[in-house]
Amino acid sequence: MRRLVPLVLVALAACSRTASYDGPADAPKVHLVGDSLVVESEEELRALFAGDRLAWHAERGEDTAWAAERVRRQVDGDPPDVAIVATGTNDWIEGWRPRDQEALDSVLRSLRQVPCAIWVLPAGRFAEVGRRIAAAAEAVPNVHLARWDAHAAGHPEWYAEDGVHHNAAGERAYAEFIHGARTELC
Repeated sequence: MRRLVPLVLVALAACSRTASYDGPADAPKVHLVGDSLVVESEEELRALFAGDRLAWHAERGEDTAWAAERVRRQVDGDPPDVAIVATGTNDWIEGWRPRDQEALDSVLRSLRQVPCAIWVLPAGRFAEVGRRIAAAAEAVPNVHLARWDAHAAGHPEWYAEDGVHHNAAGERAYAEFIHGARTELC
């Protein structure tokens, strides 16, 4: 039992930590939170954001409820100058549920504390999630919408066979779009 206590404490500490910022010391702090689409574009995103201090929270299969906790911890622990949230594709698997709305509201509450925030709206069959995010974000003046849904609509060649994940060209386009939104909006 004595050996389990230190292991549990280490595990809890790891779960509660904020992401550290990597990049030039005098650069703006950017916190990027996303799902598999961000994970798959990681190399391109890290290269494009090399001029910023980037904190990274991205994992495959994660949804807005997962992101809500990461955003809250980062804002409470080491707040960014810019927050970018790119989730939503995993929120529609079982239809929109009350927990999804609660998670969305939680993220937006945390983002109110960030000088500039961007939410990258999901594309394709996730349009309903994007509409819900957009409607809720209207009440938060510092949250800007990056309309990946509109930008990617004419580019089926950017997608893998599942119509959700990107191929190599789509990964580059997605990364460039997110970086462009950050440059233009924040």
